[in-house]
Amino acid sequence: MESNDRRCFLEEVPADTLVSGKYKAEEYDQDKREWVTANSLGVLIQVEETEEKHPVVNSKGPSIGSFTFTSHLAGDHTVCLSTNSSNVSWYKGKPTLRIHLDIAIGAVKHDESADLNHLQTLTNRVRDLNAKLNDVRKEQEFQREREVEFRDISDSTNKRTITWSIIQMIVVAAACYWQSSHLRNFFNEKKLR
Repeated sequence: MESNDRRCFLEEVPADTLVSGKYKAEEYDQDKREWVTANSLGVLIQVEETEEKHPVVNSKGPSIGSFTFTSHLAGDHTVCLSTNSSNVSWYKGKPTLRIHLDIAIGAVKHDESADLNHLQTLTNRVRDLNAKLNDVRKEQEFQREREVEFRDISDSTNKRTITWSIIQMIVVAAACYWQSSHLRNFFNEKKLR
């Protein structure tokens, strides 16, 4: 590519897609016989939607840089790069340039309202889960209270059962003693007569 030439590329891009490009312009140094970064070189970047002829990017940048845009329509986009080299000398002629271009078509742009709706849905679900968690905690506390109450009732019933068993044993022992003494007296009286 020679100085002040323009090169264009077609990129097919889906709608609402983030596109980023990186470029690097180099100039061929005939004395060193190698490509060197041309710091004095400026690059003009122009991007337009091919069908609508709608300009998307129109910016000037240094010899190494990047550009980013979001496509609004699906279809072909024309990416054009041109240089503004002023290094034309009568003994060297126009400088030979090369441009490295790396275009990355990114992820589809998220709809913010859908993200907000999703966030609101998640917030509502978290609130519902917190409410259910509080209900479970209250139910557990209620069950603990009922367990303590049941344990107290069971202990009281157990004590009463033991107490009545002891009282019954005393009554039976007293009845046995009374009957045996009464029968002894009865038989003693019968013997004496």
